[in-house]
Amino acid sequence: MHKSQEKILELARKQDISKLSFRELGKLIGEPHPQAVKHHLTQLTHKGLIDTEGAGEVLLELRKRVSAATTDFVDIEVLGNVNSGKRELFEKRDTKQFLKVSRDIVGYGSRLMALRVTGHQMDKSELVLAEGDYILVNIDSGLPRNKDYVVFMLDEGFYARRYYSEHRSGQVTLVCESSENHPPIYISKRDFSENLIAGKVVGVVRGY
Repeated sequence: MHKSQEKILELARKQDISKLSFRELGKLIGEPHPQAVKHHLTQLTHKGLIDTEGAGEVLLELRKRVSAATTDFVDIEVLGNVNSGKRELFEKRDTKQFLKVSRDIVGYGSRLMALRVTGHQMDKSELVLAEGDYILVNIDSGLPRNKDYVVFMLDEGFYARRYYSEHRSGQVTLVCESSENHPPIYISKRDFSENLIAGKVVGVVRGY
């Protein structure tokens, strides 16, 4: 960065420079040519470091805070609805929808999708899912553990359930923890495939 631009930024931290003429600002930074001052202000504005329309020092301080933040965000695509009982994948939409979520919520090294909750099929679960919420699903989670919340596909629709595996028989039970009456789904060890499970639920974003 040019020395004159550094001086302008330093001055902007101390006072409102938006009311100064190019000549007045030049005197304060040691630049005798007003057009040179104008050029440096234009460059700083294009870089988003200063606002020549006013409150330049405030904008500068805010940008400094943002650049110093360590939050890592990830964009997760919303691929469909969950628990609707209908074929509602969003494959043919013209506009994709994404959720911006901090990486700390979902962890690292995960391939993720988001699903929008419809209905009340898991409103009594520990997830306390309500209509309009979004569940975040790790599609590379592998074989679930007992009491994991998982998403599985049936008739090309997504469903969230709690996973239980019987130790002796290997039978898998997918339980709907709901205020409504939805019976469990039972799958024998022979019929069960890891491919039936779309992924493990790793987070919830409230729709409010």
